Amino acid sequence: MSSFRIRPQFKVIINKSKEDIENKIKDHIQKKSTKFIAQQIPGFIILKIPEPERHFWSPELSLTFEKKENGTLIKGLYGPKPSIWSFFSFSYIGLAVFTFFAFIFGSVQLSLDQEAPIFWSLSIFVSIALGIYLIAQFGQKVGVEQTFRLHHFFEETVGKKVHIN
Repeated sequence: MSSFRIRPQFKVIINKSKEDIENKIKDHIQKKSTKFIAQQIPGFIILKIPEPERHFWSPELSLTFEKKENGTLIKGLYGPKPSIWSFFSFSYIGLAVFTFFAFIFGSVQLSLDQEAPIFWSLSIFVSIALGIYLIAQFGQKVGVEQTFRLHHFFEETVGKKVHIN
């Protein structure tokens, strides 16, 4: 996996029905019950690391299933717990809003021939965004072993090698 990916993902078509694949994943989890936990609703499964092994940066694998004429399209998305993902998303959104308003305010000050010291805050916002990105990359590196365990479990279950994008 490249370190620049925020949420690694994959797509694969399996020549079985959606229900067969979901049941196969569920059966495989029951056989290896200590390795993973699954939350399932029809057409959607989330694979998680069991509680004793789970830490702040532990990944989850979200699987969605779509019927196609030649089988089932499975879309997999690796990511942190939703609360962690939300924190990082809202942090970026908040910084973008602050940056936008600081830029607008500074531009108005300049157009009025006033000094615009608020432009210095733009470099601070960019530095904070870079810091958040680096923290996220660190967290991804901490959870990479568990991400590979989830991926290998999925490959073993469907019986096919799957390339992560």
